[in-house]
Amino acid sequence: GLLAKEGVAAVRIWIDQLVQQGFLVRTGEYQVLSLTESGKRLLHRDGAPKLSVAEAPKSSRRDAVTSTSWEGVDRPLFEALKGLRSRLASERNVPAYIVFGDATLRELARIRPTTIAKFGEIRGVGGKKLEDFGDIFVRAIVDHCIHHHLQTDVNTIRIESPVQRQVPSTNPIAVTAQDYFRRKEPIEEVARKMGRAHSTVVGYLLLYLQQEKITDGAPWIDAETQKKIEDNISLLDGGKMRPLFDFFEGTVSYDAIRIGMTCYQNRIQEKATA
Repeated sequence: GLLAKEGVAAVRIWIDQLVQQGFLVRTGEYQVLSLTESGKRLLHRDGAPKLSVAEAPKSSRRDAVTSTSWEGVDRPLFEALKGLRSRLASERNVPAYIVFGDATLRELARIRPTTIAKFGEIRGVGGKKLEDFGDIFVRAIVDHCIHHHLQTDVNTIRIESPVQRQVPSTNPIAVTAQDYFRRKEPIEEVARKMGRAHSTVVGYLLLYLQQEKITDGAPWIDAETQKKIEDNISLLDGGKMRPLFDFFEGTVSYDAIRIGMTCYQNRIQEKATA
């Protein structure tokens, strides 16, 4: 890493110059670099190579790229998504980058999509990954943004490739869940009909509430529970629900708190845009 700030192009030029001057030599099928006798002496400061770079140093450009790549990224969300990625990779016994690369996680933590359609627009999300990981990542993003009161579906200027990927506008599973929720069916009943885990259906419900900007959580939580959550929302510790959950001494579930907070956030946003 001693030359990390100089840029790859500069290092390649120097290598070529050292080869031309006889300090390095390329050998074998893969052109492996090795030291010549004069190169070994050079390590002991016996020799005077002539090195030059035709273009300006790359450090400022490299720093700018690094800074830009993190601009607008919510770091705690990025770390949370890395943890989720690691767990999914372990379950599948594959390297983490097979799930998603860091660049894609940064984009997710920057834009913070709350729908499958928006998730599918993120660079690095193909059709198969959208199908395999879309639901679980969107739920994690929604959960994090609700707890930390973050803006979601952030609009950013992006340069698209000439060939636009066709992204499904809806997720059939999520649409089915939303149909049940519009009929005000209980979470347990929806989970039974869909053959999905309770936690998965709660995730669909949170997405439904947020997408439809619903401010009344009935019938999934009653008005009294909603009021209790809102009256004590100041107990949230940096967006963490545990202090609020502990305050209720187990009488209000985490799911109810999530639902209540989502409706409360929708009401606040509705007032802000009124």
